[in-house]
Amino acid sequence: MLLADNMMNLQKKWKKRYASNLSDGAWRYLKPHLPVSAVGRPRELSMRQVVNAILYVLKTGCQWRQLPREFPVWSSVYSYF
Repeated sequence: MLLADNMMNLQKKWKKRYASNLSDGAWRYLKPHLPVSAVGRPRELSMRQVVNAILYVLKTGCQWRQLPREFPVWSSVYSYF
């Protein structure tokens, strides 16, 4: 039940949409092309959230540190960039 609660909270957090967010169709196309983490810890971040954050920075021109709170921490997103 705890996992279900966490997923509900995450969905509520991501209710806010940005024009830079990937559509479901675009995500289905892109997802297979992203590398899978083969060693080490499993990823704690959603790669879709990371990609959306990168697209937000590219579209708006904002500084990494100015990412809205709906996105993962800027330093984590930047490390994937």
